[in-house]
Amino acid sequence: MNVVLIIQAGDDGPLRIVPATDKSLVRVVARLQDGSVPLLHVRATLDGDERLQLRLRRDLHAHRGERDWYAAEALEAIDDDIGRLELHDEARRVALVELRGMA
Repeated sequence: MNVVLIIQAGDDGPLRIVPATDKSLVRVVARLQDGSVPLLHVRATLDGDERLQLRLRRDLHAHRGERDWYAAEALEAIDDDIGRLELHDEARRVALVELRGMA
């Protein structure tokens, strides 16, 4: 299943919006973590693909920071989308448990 991840650097740092699949979720976050000093947190997984990623990036343009990162306030701007998200399948639950174990 295609997903879009909302990842935050640290507890209150900037956000990154990246596409993934249930199978690549751990690998995508691990690759980003390799280049990041603060611990990355997956704040949300949205069912969708690159089109959703592009829509979110367009909607959050006012919050854009360096490179592909967005100000932490952007999380509030997409709260409606995040509020209706749930982890629907076991694969995603397992992936998130693995990510927590990487900390």
